[in-house]
Amino acid sequence: MSYRRLIATATLAALTSSAQALVSTWDGSSDLLPEQVDPSWTLIDEGAGSPSFAGGVLTIQTTSTHGARQYYTMGGTDLDFTGGAPYWLEAEMKYISGSQTSGWWRAPGHMSFRFESGRIAVLEIRKDLIYIRNGDNSAGDSAVVDTDEAFHTYRMEALGTAAGTTVNVYQDGLLVLSDNALYAAGGGASVSWGEASTLATGTTQWKRVSHNMAAVAVTPVPEPGTWALWAAGLAAVGFSARRNFRQQIRA
Repeated sequence: MSYRRLIATATLAALTSSAQALVSTWDGSSDLLPEQVDPSWTLIDEGAGSPSFAGGVLTIQTTSTHGARQYYTMGGTDLDFTGGAPYWLEAEMKYISGSQTSGWWRAPGHMSFRFESGRIAVLEIRKDLIYIRNGDNSAGDSAVVDTDEAFHTYRMEALGTAAGTTVNVYQDGLLVLSDNALYAAGGGASVSWGEASTLATGTTQWKRVSHNMAAVAVTPVPEPGTWALWAAGLAAVGFSARRNFRQQIRA
């Protein structure tokens, strides 16, 4: 390969981007629904009626029959877990009302993320009580906190991907839950929030949801070293072109 081609190839490689783990944010203040952002969220609505959206607040509401779920999920090629731990999901939300039919391990407010291995971290939110699930039908660490007097920011972090990995939960920046609660549940990779259980029903409101497991192809701003390589490539190509031109004139 010629020096000129080598420089051009290196410069192109330095400036080319690929899919990578990034932070994805839906913010109701943008007046966009979760399905309108990129990467988009998919609404799962099992006959409960579409969520309502007004004043930057998304209201999710399911009926008293407990059978219908209404939640948003992201999965497949829209997710990338190569960014490394901690893996986190954060939401600014408010519990309004609700109930459950069996056991206190299911709640009207739900946040979860599931890795490709099927291991999952789940935060459940009830009236003045939040808890981490450490199994499909069991609850781990819990905390009595306000959930319905105001909007609060909940952040759930998994410190790794192995079964039994520690899951931490923060409310408004304060650590309130910590448990070895990443458990095997099967299924494909996903991030979900809303009312995601057929054993619970209720109303919750959401202002913002973010996570750091999104896969998006972006064109990053080149680092100073990349700019230097790009400039060197142009200079080398320009010098080679002038030299060839002079040789042609002398000939």
